[in-house]
Amino acid sequence: MAFIFSAHCRQELHQSSTTLLSEISQLQSVFPRSLFLQGQRALVSYRMKDFHTANTLFSQMLISSPYHLDFLPHHSNILHTLGSHPQLAFLTHLSTSISRYRPETHVAMGNYYSLTSRHSSAIQAFRLALQLDRNFTAAWTLLGHEYYKVKNTHAEISAYRRAAEGDCKDYRALVGLGVVYEGFEKPMLSLHYYRRALALRPDNGEVWGMMAGCLGSMGRVPQAIEALKKGISCGGYGNGKNQNNELGNRRKRIELFFQLANVYEEVQERMEATKYLEICVEESDEVAGSGNMDAPLPTATVLVINRSRLLLARWTAEAGDDKRARYLARKVDQGSAFAEEARDLLRSFAGTEDADDGE
Repeated sequence: MAFIFSAHCRQELHQSSTTLLSEISQLQSVFPRSLFLQGQRALVSYRMKDFHTANTLFSQMLISSPYHLDFLPHHSNILHTLGSHPQLAFLTHLSTSISRYRPETHVAMGNYYSLTSRHSSAIQAFRLALQLDRNFTAAWTLLGHEYYKVKNTHAEISAYRRAAEGDCKDYRALVGLGVVYEGFEKPMLSLHYYRRALALRPDNGEVWGMMAGCLGSMGRVPQAIEALKKGISCGGYGNGKNQNNELGNRRKRIELFFQLANVYEEVQERMEATKYLEICVEESDEVAGSGNMDAPLPTATVLVINRSRLLLARWTAEAGDDKRARYLARKVDQGSAFAEEARDLLRSFAGTEDADDGE
């Protein structure tokens, strides 16, 4: 029992790792029918952002025990993240038919409404969950997310505060408060909440990037650079083994490299800026080449890729390497917002010798 308690405590404290997964698997060999251990294993995978594995484990629990709804909020969160409309609709219908007046059921309904962009209905569902259980911190966090989408900032702050007060380990509420106060141009408060979130999830590169942006706006450039490097070094976005998760991690790394290059450029360190922008472009080419038509790159990632190519083309041209500059300018997507600027740059080389790029 001590081993089970230890595994549960580490999962609750967000100390997720492959070692913890291995220990839970060993416990499952002793208690193969334990839904509790299956749920702990799924939650650890969820914390590590291995959403596909976590979804599979929760689905297996649902098949073996459909009346066990304790993990319903986590399962619905995963399906919302994965954008799985059919599965989330089925989960919502099943939970409603089993126990309509459980707060977990209304959280699942709220996630479904949110996924279908029915934000007013999602807010109503989360509020119903809170009427049934005022201390349901997950519902407060999700309610804050929905208020953010409808731009009701005061209600958003209130919901996130209730979530943070109810569960000091809920880093999502802390990140939400950081984003809100950054929008209100209160960087000190924003930085406070980002730091609290990183104390809980120091391996989350996305939050490091947010904190770096906040530090940069305060003129604390060296600290912003340090935060970005930490975000890049931790790989930042979970340790899921799924190929889609790995691709997502690399996309976020591209954004961090681009952000770091721009910070160095702001302090007039062109050599360092160029180094990181080169890495950004190299990873961009690899990620763009590994994409597929069924899972196109997100718009934000495509924007960063084209901006990085155009910016590096300009810097390379200023350094006198016209051949490399032409190659990068031609790589800019002709359907992007930067296509005209890329064509202008290419026209500026009209009087130079036309050479093969050789790349």
